[in-house]
Amino acid sequence: MAQETMLTYPQFDQPFVFYTDASEKQNGGIVTQNGKPLGFFSRKLTETQRRYPVTEQELLEIAETLKYYKSRNRWVT
Repeated sequence: MAQETMLTYPQFDQPFVFYTDASEKQNGGIVTQNGKPLGFFSRKLTETQRRYPVTEQELLEIAETLKYYKSRNRWVT
């Protein structure tokens, strides 16, 4: 069932694809490119964020994932 996941380096001339998942208590996201994972991010939601509609929670996850990689001088420029 489980497979080893090999992260790859980004190619800035190719588009990035985000997959997000919102639940009642936390959000998660995967950044991919050409069908291969580049990075994973998840965190717990605050009490206020738990009341957001699902669409807003998923948009929040995209913003938080970009913020996470940018603030740590990762590959997002």
